[in-house]
Amino acid sequence: MKASLTFVSVLLLSLSSCLAQYEVYKSGNGVVLLSKRQAEFFTLDIPGDKIVPIGMDSAPHPYFTVDGRFLQVMPVLMDEFKGDQTASDETVLKQHLEYEAKYYEEPVSALHSEVRKLASGQTALFWSFVPKQTPKEQVFMSFRANGCVVVLGSAVDGDFTKASDQEFLGKIAASFHSSDQPITLKFFPDGHYERR
Repeated sequence: MKASLTFVSVLLLSLSSCLAQYEVYKSGNGVVLLSKRQAEFFTLDIPGDKIVPIGMDSAPHPYFTVDGRFLQVMPVLMDEFKGDQTASDETVLKQHLEYEAKYYEEPVSALHSEVRKLASGQTALFWSFVPKQTPKEQVFMSFRANGCVVVLGSAVDGDFTKASDQEFLGKIAASFHSSDQPITLKFFPDGHYERR
């Protein structure tokens, strides 16, 4: 227990400088990411045995390695990509994809995309591409939540395939909970928690 508390304390101190709007807590099967950003209040469960934050001195969004696999969590406000608030989820996700294509300086056709329904019934867009600067295929999953699109990203690397990355991102997305009010967490001795 003392080792877990030390890990969480060090983790929270590491995150506080760059990611003051995000907090990470040890949970029963990994960590829980808590977003405290205005209009982006949410939690995500990130399962794993060894979860390490990376890029804390330079990253605007949370990045982790999870049992050796890269994970990026990036909420993007709809205003940032001029998303149509009244449009369907699929339309908004495709608007966001166009925005990302421009950011990466790639034609939309170079980003392989597929709309899928998650087990929860929520619409998600799985998309991937190989950036010019690296031979590793980048794998993303995006979904709409309140006034933003949440993007989860990983990379095909080593034993991790595109299919296993998509499964990994889908599992994390299934744990997503958002609120229009700040969220607080209450933890129990066995590692599970309640949102308040």
